[in-house]
Amino acid sequence: MIYKITQELFVEGEADERWADAPAFAKERDFSHGYYHWIGGDKGDVLFQSFEVRDGKTYLLDVGFSSGYNDMTDDEVYDAAIEVIGCAFESIGIEVCY
Repeated sequence: MIYKITQELFVEGEADERWADAPAFAKERDFSHGYYHWIGGDKGDVLFQSFEVRDGKTYLLDVGFSSGYNDMTDDEVYDAAIEVIGCAFESIGIEVCY
């Protein structure tokens, strides 16, 4: 199931905005979920269309969360997304946005 996240999600640091838009190969493929960027994790995947850099942070735009659980609350989805982003960021830093 894909949950829509309405709260603001960001990554510390400034990603290179030339990667904010989906790459050409991604636009040519049919992604059934409609998202071009994703951050994979144990609890699910954070999906997003793009990002923007403001005030030294990279904000994810049009964000969803894909999970095998069908009954998560908005708070559980947000917390899981924060955890996935945090773990990935610890591993590869700002490149998590690409």
